[in-house]
Amino acid sequence: MVDSPDLEILNQNEVKFAVSIQLIAKELENIMLVMPHCLWASERMLSTTSLFKMS
Repeated sequence: MVDSPDLEILNQNEVKFAVSIQLIAKELENIMLVMPHCLWASERMLSTTSLFKMS
């Protein structure tokens, strides 16, 4: 069976997606380490995301 080019592109995108998620997680980790107000920040993020869900 020959792999379709579509499938190959999909796999590459999945890999890119996984890598970007890891990078985002690392960034968040760094932010949490540097920020003394991480609790306040996470509360802000939660309230912002709930606002997005409502709209």
